[in-house]
Amino acid sequence: MLFESRYVSGKAAGQVALDLALQRYPALVYGRNPAKGQLPPIFGFHSVRAEPFEALLRFLAENEYRTLSCDEYLDLQKNGVPPEATRSLLLTFDDGMGQVWSIAWPLLRKYGMHAVVFLIPGLIDDGEGVGPTLEDVWAGRSTLDEVESRDASESPLATWNEVRVMDESGVIDFQAHTLSHNLVFTDSQIRGYVHPKLVRSVHPNRLTMWEDRRSAYRVQPRLGLPVYAAAPRMSDSLHVPDDPELREVCTSFVVQNGGSRFFEADGWQEKLDRLVEEQRRKSMWKTRVESEPESSEQRCDAIRRDLEETKATIEAKIPGKTVKHLAYPWGIGSEDAVRISRELGYESNHWGRVAGRVANFQGGDPFLLARIGEDFVPLLRGRGRKTVWDVVRKKLRKNVGRWAT
Repeated sequence: MLFESRYVSGKAAGQVALDLALQRYPALVYGRNPAKGQLPPIFGFHSVRAEPFEALLRFLAENEYRTLSCDEYLDLQKNGVPPEATRSLLLTFDDGMGQVWSIAWPLLRKYGMHAVVFLIPGLIDDGEGVGPTLEDVWAGRSTLDEVESRDASESPLATWNEVRVMDESGVIDFQAHTLSHNLVFTDSQIRGYVHPKLVRSVHPNRLTMWEDRRSAYRVQPRLGLPVYAAAPRMSDSLHVPDDPELREVCTSFVVQNGGSRFFEADGWQEKLDRLVEEQRRKSMWKTRVESEPESSEQRCDAIRRDLEETKATIEAKIPGKTVKHLAYPWGIGSEDAVRISRELGYESNHWGRVAGRVANFQGGDPFLLARIGEDFVPLLRGRGRKTVWDVVRKKLRKNVGRWAT
């Protein structure tokens, strides 16, 4: 159905367990000193809550870990890891969610740590003033609930005003996460329709394939929209455009038949299927679309426009900023995206698991940097470290919860 499915989630959890069992993760995760040539781990976060994130930073501080910048990481990859850098790591945040401002930034400052945040500049608002942070909670000016609920507010992403304040502090370096974190449809076979349960259970950035992508984090997609197979824009998949007329027919039908109440009755999907079949007989859109996906050249042009505008927008919004590092949404890119990013002046690409690796090594390709999940931070060497099985159990609980929705 959508890009994220139960199969994909289960497959990812199984791959994590296999990689752990075969000891493919950075040596620090197993409580050992890094092997010669192995680089410090790169950890990927999205949102954080105050208590667990502070516990992670306290663990790092008490065990004398040092946080790196992307530039420092590339220097280690090129020149090797000196003994004093063995207890180092790179903390990254994807998307630039509001909790980076309200929670992560004040805690990083408190513990003398640094992080890199990969922004989605096409979705960021200028904002009026700045929102409250944990520092306001500590001073009695705000509540913990208010700062922890930032991601669910009408301003779920950090604003440009907040980004500039964080950048000026030197605590966070802001880099690129593509222009709009976009997915594209990859065929014209309808896999389902947008319905209330789907909207509640799927992250907004997985519903960015229709119309105004800027509103993806604030405005729910219209009920009844046809859903097709999709893939990240940075992947090697070709975009197959959907039928805008069919969108209007389906969503209007839902509105005319009770809106969200339409989905409470049995047989709603069959009704929409019959409507689609009738509409396609009239327009013959299905036949046209299946024969007209974008070309490889058009795909590369779209990737180039995206990465070019991403870089230009961030550099225009943050005084003195040079954007050199790119993280792929969902950790998925392509050879063309790597080539184009290099041509545009990017110096590194961050993935998830890449080229069969979850660790990075001296002399490796800076455009194929592997990152691992935030769950693994407590496994690092030091007093109070967790066990591998603590992480496995946590991931399994997370996936069981996802599959139950």
